[in-house]
Order: sequence, then C-alpha cells, then structure tokens
Amino acid sequence: MAEIQKRQHESYTLARQHLETAAERRKKEYDIRVKPRQFEVGQWVWYFYPRRYAGRSPKWCKNYQGPYLVTRVIPPCDFVIQRSRRCRPQVVHGDKLKPCHGETPMSWLEAGGSPSDRNEGQNNDDQSGGPNRQSDDAASREDSHRRPRGRRPQVISSTPDTCPPTEVILPPRVRRRPAYLTDFAM
Repeated sequence: MAEIQKRQHESYTLARQHLETAAERRKKEYDIRVKPRQFEVGQWVWYFYPRRYAGRSPKWCKNYQGPYLVTRVIPPCDFVIQRSRRCRPQVVHGDKLKPCHGETPMSWLEAGGSPSDRNEGQNNDDQSGGPNRQSDDAASREDSHRRPRGRRPQVISSTPDTCPPTEVILPPRVRRRPAYLTDFAM
C-alpha cells in the first residue's frame, strides 16, 4: 500500500511540474501578442462581448457593447466599467476594451469643478426665488414615515410660471408569476 502511495505522489509531482512549465510557456506566447492598454478614469470605452445567436452568422453580430465609462483602474491591467449611473460596475481586463471615439453620453463622475462650485450654483437658485433645498429635504424626511414603501414619488411639473410641481405617489410594485409558468403546478 505504501508503494502505491509513493508512486502516486511522484506522478502527481511530475504532472504538476509539467503543468507549471506549460503555463509559463503559454503566458510567454500570449504576452508577445498582447498590446498594452492604458485607459483613464472618466474615459469612454467599448467592451468586447461576443455572443452567438442561433440562426445568425457571427459575421453579422455586434461583438462590442457600450459605450461604458471607466470608473476605476485596478493595476496592472484591470478596469472597472459602468454603462450608466444605475448599472452595476464590472471588473474587466484591458484586453477586452477599446477606446470610444464617437459621441458619448455625459459622464456622471464628479470630474469637473469642486464641490464648492456646485454648492454655489445651488445657492444662486435659492437667492433667485427657487425652491429651498434644505427645507425640501427636511420635509421629505418628515413625510418619509407616511409614504407607502415601494416606489418613490414622482414629481410632475409643467412650466414653473403656471403652477408649482405636484407630487404623485405610485402604488407599490406588484410582482406577478410569468405567463409561461401559469400551468406549472408547485
């Protein structure tokens, strides 16, 4: 029994050494062909995401999605990208990205201006007869315990001269079983 264990241990050690040398060789061959990519935070990029559709030639499929905004750089070659402010961030390798040179949406990152500049713009609204942000925030906190849980209220406004904005409270979202599961018994 000890002889079998000894042979297994030796064969596993030999296999591990061969796998290590093969991995090093594949890495060296890959690094020869790779082009270094440098993207900055706030730069718009396309994300390589090839998909196969049944009955459609891959020649006619879009391989890139986006544009995505680079929100963070993880050295040496990974990037965190996000399609919009509400979308979940993704960590991707730089090889799957290429710069976007066309028209892009507006960035939601606070790249331009200091926080004091943004506060000055809000103060100008208060001086010009605009709504007072601090009192609105306090009122919304007071009313938060009265609102039904679920969706946030939507503010519907027409032109500011004709009437003040009105608040519409939507009912909570109703979750329904998908139609294809109607005949499925649980």
